[in-house]
Amino acid sequence: MADRRNEWAARQQKAWSFSTPCSALPRGLTRFVRDVIPVRAGLNVEFEHIEVISHPIQNVYEVLRDHTADLAPYLPQVTSIKELSREEESPGVIRVLNHWQANDRSAPAAVRPFVSKKMLAWHDHARWMDAEHQVEWRLETTYLARLFECGGVNAVESHGDGNSQFRLHGTLIVYPERVPGVPRILAKRLRSKIEDWMIQMITPNLAELPRAVQQFLDRRA
Repeated sequence: MADRRNEWAARQQKAWSFSTPCSALPRGLTRFVRDVIPVRAGLNVEFEHIEVISHPIQNVYEVLRDHTADLAPYLPQVTSIKELSREEESPGVIRVLNHWQANDRSAPAAVRPFVSKKMLAWHDHARWMDAEHQVEWRLETTYLARLFECGGVNAVESHGDGNSQFRLHGTLIVYPERVPGVPRILAKRLRSKIEDWMIQMITPNLAELPRAVQQFLDRRA
């Protein structure tokens, strides 16, 4: 188990943190700040992503808070994002619930026969704090079997000369054994593929958010 865990972490840690404008960066650079640790039946992954966006802090923050659904076309693994509810908890604090629908583009061929559309969807519970330009978020699978747990805090910070820095920090726990329909004879062989796919379905979409905001604001400029 330790060898496989270390091998997985080594593959993921090819990426790193950075503070360079989006337009100058290759895609998908995420730093996993802690080794993959077994938690109960799942895998616990802590991740952090930092990226500079060449637009002012208020513009970036408002796009993330108010136009998440409009970012779907800029997220390759996302089919759609739909806002389900919005309410003001208190002055300057807003709760928003969005429904995300991903596609199976990241799923290995061996796993796709067991993946349904419902398994590729989740609810994003967000609590936006305007004064701090921060959001506390929690993702909740809409599938009956809880396939993962994911939550964290994002912040938008000033980065000089009208730029912003997007900072994401989260924790993800996946439960590959809860994917239905996998024959027992294949379960052991496919487990690592399912683990990798579930992690790659969630974390890249979160890390792609600043790039999506960059493209969205560039087109509006």
